[in-house]
Amino acid sequence: MVTAHREKVDCMVRANRRIKQKEIANAVGISKERVHHIVTTVLGYQKVSARWVPRQLTCKAQRKDMCTQLLRLSTVFFLA
Repeated sequence: MVTAHREKVDCMVRANRRIKQKEIANAVGISKERVHHIVTTVLGYQKVSARWVPRQLTCKAQRKDMCTQLLRLSTVFFLA
């Protein structure tokens, strides 16, 4: 049941990035709090300019790793 809710919520968010949590809750038949938990924690979306977008590079460690990888790549290309 939990995975079915997760899949329905994910499909709704992907279909309409501007959808509101209340609309999702009414369509799926679960509480707004549960929708919020699924969207933010389980699926990893966050609201940006009234749109749900996937959360990317939110952790400092992830940003550091990405920068380190880019630095290594740029050094290889620069020396070539």
